[in-house]
Amino acid sequence: MVSLSLLCSLFLLSVVCKGQTYHFRQYTANDGLPTNAVYGGLQDQRGFVWFYTEHGVSRFDGYQFRNFTVEDGLPVNDVWFLAEDQQGRIWVNTFSNKLVAIEGDSVKTYYESTSPDFQRFEFITNGEDIAIYEKGTAHLLIPDSCCSVQQLPVPEEIKSIPDYLYYPCSRDTFIRFHEEDTKVSRVANEGFQENYLIGKEDTKIRTWLNHKYRQSCTYWNGRLLVWPFQDSLLGYLSLQSDSIGSFNLSQIFGSQPEFLRYQRLHGQLQIQTNLGLFIIDENMNGVDTLKERRFNNCPIWA
Repeated sequence: MVSLSLLCSLFLLSVVCKGQTYHFRQYTANDGLPTNAVYGGLQDQRGFVWFYTEHGVSRFDGYQFRNFTVEDGLPVNDVWFLAEDQQGRIWVNTFSNKLVAIEGDSVKTYYESTSPDFQRFEFITNGEDIAIYEKGTAHLLIPDSCCSVQQLPVPEEIKSIPDYLYYPCSRDTFIRFHEEDTKVSRVANEGFQENYLIGKEDTKIRTWLNHKYRQSCTYWNGRLLVWPFQDSLLGYLSLQSDSIGSFNLSQIFGSQPEFLRYQRLHGQLQIQTNLGLFIIDENMNGVDTLKERRFNNCPIWA
């Protein structure tokens, strides 16, 4: 966990300009946050900004914070992701076996896994569309417009392999990694499958896809982004053109990040790290970079 100033996170959600230096007020627990350490956040359809932390969820309306904890219905306080659906519900991802969403000022439980094979929930977001994959049980959960979730079938091929060999990228499509690391498959329901061969001589991409090193993945506009743990390179594999590329994070931020998260916003993908923010567009072009600098021991993001 890395401590971030709140206004850093506020700015991460709205930055669109280049080549400017921004000064802003820093909010802390003294202003109403549940903690000074913020994992990340999102801005909802109504304009509220939400933050998830190890001590619960916080909603900011521009004036004050409304915090949600286990006392309000969260299964645990340590929250590591949020996602909004078309109905404006804020879905809360924790390591608990309970799947909950915040509606207004209430926390509602939509699903509880009772399987001994349960590992965790993994959120799949695509614009306002959201699906939840239950790792360990191969259940794909789709929230409905009422008060429950519907289960969709998972490709039989996915059910028969270890979960580190696949990655869910939509409500009916999975990326499958093969043990020999020379092939990646896109597998969907009803038997659809596309295979993408990787040259054995390409040691870079083979290392990226090796589950022993693969730490963070996301699927973005037909490309699989992979970040090996504590690596300077964020690699991507284009499934449409069978091409690979990478971003050198050490060159972008000046040093190697310790953690990395992804956030989709306004048709762009934010690469959020402890060193700052890197934004790419749908064509994998860098749009903007926001890095922390300090002046008189005060954070300035530029």
